Amino acid sequence: MYKHSIYYLNKNIILSMSRWMLFCVLSFGAAQAVYAQDLVPYRKANQWGFADEKRKIVIPCDFEEVQPFLIDLAKVKKDGKWGLISKDGKTFLPCQYDIIYAASKLGRVVVAQGGDQSGHGGKWGFVRKYAGQEIELTYDLIRECGIDNLLGVKKEGRWGAISGQDNVVIPTLYEVERVSEHSFEEASSSPTFLRADNLHTSNPTKSYLKLEFEEGLARVRKDGKWGFLNRYGNAVIPCVYDFLGELRQGLVCAIVSDSLGIKKMGVLNGKNEWIIPPEYDFSEAFYKEQLFRDALIPVCRAGKWGFINTKNEIAIPLQYPQVKPFAEGKALVNLSSSSIKAQWQLIDKAGKSIFEFKEGVSPVDKRYWEGAFRVLENGQMYFLNLKGEKIGTESFEKTKIFKNGLVQVACLREGTLKWGVLQISGAWAIPPEYDFEEDFYLRFLRDTFVAKKNGKWGIVSPKNEVILPFEYEGIQLPFYERPEIFFRYGLVAVKKDGKWGYVNFKNKVEIPFKYLAAQAFEGAYARVKTSAGWGYIDQKGKEFFED
Repeated sequence: MYKHSIYYLNKNIILSMSRWMLFCVLSFGAAQAVYAQDLVPYRKANQWGFADEKRKIVIPCDFEEVQPFLIDLAKVKKDGKWGLISKDGKTFLPCQYDIIYAASKLGRVVVAQGGDQSGHGGKWGFVRKYAGQEIELTYDLIRECGIDNLLGVKKEGRWGAISGQDNVVIPTLYEVERVSEHSFEEASSSPTFLRADNLHTSNPTKSYLKLEFEEGLARVRKDGKWGFLNRYGNAVIPCVYDFLGELRQGLVCAIVSDSLGIKKMGVLNGKNEWIIPPEYDFSEAFYKEQLFRDALIPVCRAGKWGFINTKNEIAIPLQYPQVKPFAEGKALVNLSSSSIKAQWQLIDKAGKSIFEFKEGVSPVDKRYWEGAFRVLENGQMYFLNLKGEKIGTESFEKTKIFKNGLVQVACLREGTLKWGVLQISGAWAIPPEYDFEEDFYLRFLRDTFVAKKNGKWGIVSPKNEVILPFEYEGIQLPFYERPEIFFRYGLVAVKKDGKWGYVNFKNKVEIPFKYLAAQAFEGAYARVKTSAGWGYIDQKGKEFFED
């Protein structure tokens, strides 16, 4: 789904606001969104219309709210409802919907009425090409599903899919669930895995659970059993399994019950063929992690773990009380059967020990990242390299994982939590001298860091070079995947003396500090707020509003 968020960094608060325009979300392979530069949203008092680049009003200010043109359509609001207009100001879709997704006049249109801001609880409809007809609101939810020209649709709690031509491809018969959230009903409790607070993974909330294809197949449940469907709705792996894990490289961990009702684990390929017969013990605490990595998979018999290859040959004997999956030719194994004192060891694919963790040291993650393990010892977190040596000289309160040889960490300095950036060598790239924020790992564009020092915001490079001095009460930057757009304009929204304005990367004021709020430039225009409301400005500060 084409979307992103804008982050406010102000008064120790980081607010993630949904992008104000979710247009072209469901374009079915159409061209990327193109913002029309010839028509700009224009506010006159509290009414909106559109003007040209010289501020001449082209479409009258007759709307409660508008959003920029995307290709050839713009969203407009009247009486609290959204519709679409074309560049000549004519109504394309009446203002009677709470949510509209559209690509262009030639594209498809998805609408919703009711529900929350994301449409959950409302009713949804879809037409392959709008031609003034009534749009039937027949679905409870519509979402992209990872296949071009296919939409996931939800009805009465079950998921299916329709094509871009509005044909039912997969009937709404199936449930979906994330692997990480699955647990067997008969299990007394779900396993609890130690996870660092700030891995910064993009785990969506339950409200965004949807039918989703990976490697061309979608994992679904029907009548309490799991299977995989292809894009045509065919059950490539039929819904007969107690559980199916994540599909990786065409293989999936499968749980079935034998004749005595005892659960066993095996591995299927994408053709529903047993690559590994279901002859290994099922482990409630580990079954979600049984994935092929480096052509080896962890398996268990009689409480002992080891590794097998894709031919079901034992590659590393089943002799360990606990193991972690292989990654980049190495895996963690626990030599101790004690639940109190673990004795972890790093092994290679031949089962040879590389090094042993000292007593009382446990890994935080299932694998290492860029040659470094996060470990815990007596409640303290630090890093080990692949020789078992400590990286750096101290422990940390919070960490991320290494990326490009750097990791952001938070540690205590004179009783106060500060964050910095550590190199894989153990030397500081950025000393821990910056004010800690709950999202202290904030990072934007080309590996530069947004930071706060002595209560003021600035920007530093990975070499601790000051890019923007620490003199601002707030900074707002876009978090999108096209940094060249941001650097093309080179303007940063910053707050000083209670007002927002824009500076360049040489800290020269380009647009004066006079606004109550300001958003980042996402092209030629940005939104700013005055006492009368929001409005648009261009990169020269020209205002497209009249208070």
